[in-house]
Amino acid sequence: MPNQVPEDVVKERFGRLLSLVQENGRKVSSRFTGTVKEVLVEEESKEKGMLTGRTEHNLLVHFEGDPSMIGTYVNVSLDTCKGFYYFGHVV
Repeated sequence: MPNQVPEDVVKERFGRLLSLVQENGRKVSSRFTGTVKEVLVEEESKEKGMLTGRTEHNLLVHFEGDPSMIGTYVNVSLDTCKGFYYFGHVV
């Protein structure tokens, strides 16, 4: 039924829910910080000289590399967790 809950209450509840989801996502994702994982290199990142790939746990990783690495697996140290993705470097 429309208009059962005031708009300000809806926004406040949504904000609390979003904060909780983001915090839980950070906790789950950050458990791999400091480890080395095999990453499938998928594409060049928007930043020049950066590549993007995914771990076996489907975590997104950004790291420096050459475009010739696309389509291959490389070992990447997961240095910094940014919530739902990592910055790392090839080892």
